[in-house]
Amino acid sequence: MALIRHLTVSLEYNYLNTKMFNEIVKKIYGKKWILHPFEIITYKEAMDKYGCDRPDLRYGIQMQDITDIVKDTTFQVFSKPIENGGIVKCIKVSAKEQGKDRMSKGQIENLTAIAQANGLGGLAYIIVNENDLQSPIIKFLGEEIAAGIIAATNAQVGDIVFFSAADYATANKALDAVRQEM
Repeated sequence: MALIRHLTVSLEYNYLNTKMFNEIVKKIYGKKWILHPFEIITYKEAMDKYGCDRPDLRYGIQMQDITDIVKDTTFQVFSKPIENGGIVKCIKVSAKEQGKDRMSKGQIENLTAIAQANGLGGLAYIIVNENDLQSPIIKFLGEEIAAGIIAATNAQVGDIVFFSAADYATANKALDAVRQEM
């Protein structure tokens, strides 16, 4: 008797809703399906949280729109895209997600190159230290806006917050590429 370790079922369907799909899959997989149902998210939710319509949910890092927090900044990297109808998004990479060693300058430069290859001019970031925030953009943002970002993202000591400021599609694409590189 052969043991099936991996089974792929490909379903093609038109006009099939989620409930109907789940019923078909339950008939195929039985009780195992109840333990591991698909997470159902809308297209907008996928784009807002993950920056793409086919998110890899194994990564816990989610995007956050912080346009409202930074809308009054004079920092042109953020203000210009907002003036042109764009957005500012960020991802928080926790100290735990970085591993036992903090992310190096070389790793940040690599992520910057990925962001640039996906349409951004660069990749702004803020590192949360025990007594201060470390970033080349703090002096342009201002302490109040920086503190608002840290509060909104719930960033803790050792975390890094990366930013994407552009039109909706570019901001999502670039930050998704950075997210997947993590």
